[in-house]
Order: sequence, then C-alpha cells, then structure tokens
Amino acid sequence: MQRNVLWEKSRVVYFKVLSFCSNLGNTQFVLNNIFLSCSVYRIVKIVI
Repeated sequence: MQRNVLWEKSRVVYFKVLSFCSNLGNTQFVLNNIFLSCSVYRIVKIVI
C-alpha cells in the first residue's frame, strides 16, 4: 500500500518534471537529438 502511494507520487513528480523540461528545453532537446542521430549514423556508417 505504501509503495503504491510512493509510486503514484513519484509518477506525478516525474511527469511534472518532464513537462517542465519539455517546455523549457524543447528546442535544445530537438537539436541535441538531431546531433545525436547524426553522430550515431556516422559511427554506424564507419563500423559497417
């Protein structure tokens, strides 16, 4: 029972942080993802 309450609270906090971060760094996040994808793609191309 106690674990369930804790789980619910942590989930709510997690989603609040997630939405805050997505509002704050949406552009940065997208740019990072594009950069990361390009880097991974380059590494994969070198390996294969």
